[in-house]
Amino acid sequence: MRKADSKGKKLDFIARLLKFPLICLAALSFFFLIANGSGLAETSPEFEKKQKFKKAIKSLMDRRLSVSQKLFEELVQSYPRDALVHYNLGNVYYLQEKYSKAIKSFKKVVELDSPLKYPSRLFLSKTYRQLKRLKIAFNYIQKLKQERLPKNLAASVRAERAELQKTIMRVGVDLYKKQKYKKALQAFNLALELEFDDHALMFKAMTLKKMKREKEAEQYFTQVYRTTSDPALRRNAQILLEKPVFKPSRKKWWLIAEAAGGYNSNVFADGAE
Repeated sequence: MRKADSKGKKLDFIARLLKFPLICLAALSFFFLIANGSGLAETSPEFEKKQKFKKAIKSLMDRRLSVSQKLFEELVQSYPRDALVHYNLGNVYYLQEKYSKAIKSFKKVVELDSPLKYPSRLFLSKTYRQLKRLKIAFNYIQKLKQERLPKNLAASVRAERAELQKTIMRVGVDLYKKQKYKKALQAFNLALELEFDDHALMFKAMTLKKMKREKEAEQYFTQVYRTTSDPALRRNAQILLEKPVFKPSRKKWWLIAEAAGGYNSNVFADGAE
């Protein structure tokens, strides 16, 4: 029981700090040095580790990221099973947009089964989203869905789910405009798994209609018509139930549809690692 309580306290602390990214890294680091009972007795190797760690965090706080990176890389070489060092190095890489290296660091934290594996999975989702590898980002954020997370960490996960859904919707609309309906349908299905949204459901129905899957399309148009609180969306659903040609409104995702572009059309082809 005591071990479980200790783990819960660590997760609560992590969650509170996620609101303040750079402060989070420094405070979180020192918290884990104490909470893990390392003590850091001032023997030569441990004292050197402590001093180098403090310097790396100070460099990070001062935005001297290349210096911080070098120090954390040295620490990783000396302490390859220290999850806290890997986590901080991952954040330094992430802040420099060195996403491939950040992924390697965060995966190592997960592999070490540290309490930091939960925010590491969150950052893995963020990192893969930045790389437009959206199915992998989706898989990582979904792994956190079933976890009993502290309130603030859960809020950070919800925020990332919303951001990922927005990105996937943009990609889906772009694919729809390019008449790549099979991939567009995959996108809208993922968006709906992240969070139910009438506009995502509408696009799913429209895509099915384009794919000549009329009965399925009618089912979803009917659902939108009956459940949406958006009068314009309800009107468009009614139009599509009656006519084969859509009359778009200038609302929400239609504005995005006009601006969508520049996305990799193969983003849903690499969902497994």
